[in-house]
Amino acid sequence: MGLLVLKKLVSIEIFDYFCSSNKQFTEMETLLDAIVSLFELILIPFNALRELENESWFAANAVSWIAILTLVVAFVYWMLQLKKYDKDEDKTQTGHSFLG
Repeated sequence: MGLLVLKKLVSIEIFDYFCSSNKQFTEMETLLDAIVSLFELILIPFNALRELENESWFAANAVSWIAILTLVVAFVYWMLQLKKYDKDEDKTQTGHSFLG
């Protein structure tokens, strides 16, 4: 969506006129083009997953399922560790340690 808006802005002749006549705008345009190129590179795996979804829903969502399973395993491990340390803890309630 943002890429289309940026391409529409670049295609407007008034914007091109200001960019070509002002050095600051040409530097900004170069920076924005670099950002667009960076995000196109970063989003290549997600574009591949989007195209894969047409062929196989399960394969496209494998990353999500792996993430969910990893989080469940980490949560269970965390709860077991908390349970282990909960047994060792002294649960007497005092306002301060010197009150005994």
